[in-house]
Amino acid sequence: MKLCLRSQDQPEFPRVSIFLRAALRALTVVGLPILVLAPFDTAGDAAPHHKAPPVVAMPTQPSRLSAGSKLRSGSRLVSPNGLYDLEMQSDGNLVLYSRTHALWKSDTADHPGDYATMQGDGNFVIYQGHRAIWSSGTSRGGNSRYYLLLQNDGNLAILSPADRSIWETNTSLGSHIETLAYLITGPDAYLTRTLADAGPSSAGTP
Repeated sequence: MKLCLRSQDQPEFPRVSIFLRAALRALTVVGLPILVLAPFDTAGDAAPHHKAPPVVAMPTQPSRLSAGSKLRSGSRLVSPNGLYDLEMQSDGNLVLYSRTHALWKSDTADHPGDYATMQGDGNFVIYQGHRAIWSSGTSRGGNSRYYLLLQNDGNLAILSPADRSIWETNTSLGSHIETLAYLITGPDAYLTRTLADAGPSSAGTP
């Protein structure tokens, strides 16, 4: 009969490891997942992927026309929210659009090559060459920092250096009840009514 002597310095392996191996085998048999955790490599494919927030396209065209600036044929203003356009058309007509619907126009077609300018005296004028063919009739004299602004509500307005409106198209579909006439009668009839109600301030002489 041989006796196996164990040195006192030799470690004794606990029986817990035997039970642990048996438990792992049992989990594998029943199909339970065993997770192995590994550090992410921030430079490799193992790193978690986060979707970038969607990019909102903002209009690149300006929404205002400062004193001394011109809106030439083919140019336009766009409201900050991108829903409204003021276009200087090639036929000479200045038209305010809500998508494809015309909300207001200067009624200056058949004058190709003309341009619109915001003057320092507060008057917004459409010229063909050196001849004025339309204006807002809002000359205040002098030379100040008036500007034309196409607003997010669809209204086109001339504002003074103190940011006070001195003229507007009254095409704010969100705040003016009378513009429902546009939806009923169309842009031509609505424009005729608007000019008649506003008087000479909407189409005066420069």
